[in-house]
Amino acid sequence: MFCMFMFGLFIIVWLLCKTLEWQLPESTGNFWRLGAEFKSKWPAIDDDEFMRRCKPGTKRETALRVRQIVAQQVGVPVEHIYPEQCLVIDLGFE
Repeated sequence: MFCMFMFGLFIIVWLLCKTLEWQLPESTGNFWRLGAEFKSKWPAIDDDEFMRRCKPGTKRETALRVRQIVAQQVGVPVEHIYPEQCLVIDLGFE
């Protein structure tokens, strides 16, 4: 049952990545290990700036909800989530 849930979650994340043109990269890490370099590369942005960076035609409500979910799952403040980030390389999603 748990495996089916994880597989379903993977498919949902993969589809969202394809929709938002995100990539699933190969390395690992997390917000606290990334430290100052991460914060300087990915400074905090508000929701309006996040939407300006999204692919044209992206639904605001969906994109911002995905942003919140990704931030929760990877332990990164929502303000530091960008649509062009790679989940594993930039955000430490393991």
